[in-house]
Amino acid sequence: MTQIHVAELRVQDVVDVLSSVQSLAFLDKSVFNAIGEQLQVIHRKRYKQQIDPDGNAWTPLNDKYLAKKKEEGAYKDILQYTGKMLDTLTHQATDYGVKFCSNAIQAASMHYGRDDIPSRKFVGLNAADYVIISEEIADAYEVWLAKQSK
Repeated sequence: MTQIHVAELRVQDVVDVLSSVQSLAFLDKSVFNAIGEQLQVIHRKRYKQQIDPDGNAWTPLNDKYLAKKKEEGAYKDILQYTGKMLDTLTHQATDYGVKFCSNAIQAASMHYGRDDIPSRKFVGLNAADYVIISEEIADAYEVWLAKQSK
C-alpha cells in the first residue's frame, strides 16, 4: 500500500519556527520545569547505566577501592557508596530557564576528577537530549498557539 505523507516535522523545522516567533511568551516556568523533569529522567537512566553523556562507560573502580566498598557493605557500582548521589540530581526552573545539577559537595570531584579520582562525567547533554528538549519546547508552543487562536 502506498503511503501519503501529509506533513513531516523535523527538529530543524521547530527551531526555524521558533526562531521566527516574535514573542517567546509561551516559554515560562512550567515549560522549563517540564524540561527539568526530562533532564531528571535522562540523567537517572545514564547514571544507572554508568555512562557519560556521550555514551562512554565510566572509568572502572580500582581494585583497592572496590575491595574497601565490599568490606564496608557499600554499593559496588561506580559513584555509589551509600546510594544517595543519584538523589542529589535536581533542577530549578524559573520563567527564564532551568538549572540542572547535583547539590552534593563531592559531585564536582566525581564529575571532573581530582587527585587520584578519575573524571566520571554524569551531568551533561548530548544531541539526543537536545531533541527531547526541542520536543518539549515544540509541545509548549503548540499549546500556547492553540490558546491564542481561541
